[in-house]
Amino acid sequence: MLEVEVDLRNHCIETAIKRSYNRMLSKCLRSREGDLKSEAELALLQSALDQLDFSSLRTAHKALAGKTGARIVLTGNGQHPPGIAIDGLPIEMAPHIRK
Repeated sequence: MLEVEVDLRNHCIETAIKRSYNRMLSKCLRSREGDLKSEAELALLQSALDQLDFSSLRTAHKALAGKTGARIVLTGNGQHPPGIAIDGLPIEMAPHIRK
């Protein structure tokens, strides 16, 4: 399972994922060789941006609103919408998937 840690000390989950996506995209474009791990992480971040209802996530889980020291990890296996764990505890994602 692929995991990407998301830093929410200064931003909400949506902004942090967008920034991580932009950094990873830049890294992949600069790379002369294909980096499968970076490409998989980029795909996971893109999937989160496309599929998650960030407003719902921020409302239901205050740690995802930002300004927190909680450890937030975006998880995925490529077949389902991404998951999120807060301090090692996965959250129920079904209510937070865009329809």
